[in-house]
Amino acid sequence: MQIIIDTSKNEIAKALLQEGIVDYYATNGQYEKALEYLLAGIKARSSKLKKGSNNTDSINYAVKLINVAELYTSFNQPKNH
Repeated sequence: MQIIIDTSKNEIAKALLQEGIVDYYATNGQYEKALEYLLAGIKARSSKLKKGSNNTDSINYAVKLINVAELYTSFNQPKNH
């Protein structure tokens, strides 16, 4: 997936792939790496948002911002053994 992200010119496709990688790293407890990819995906999405419109992209963008907050709270959670 990383090779496709690095070579793609389509910002939305990049964002979707980065979000897939986020799930992988978050599931494995690598929250810092997940956050890195999530923020990169948010940056790609923000460049494509239509200003002032109430559309699905705006909602998805807001959900991704909430996901950032959830990842930050995961940093402080003890590991389950």
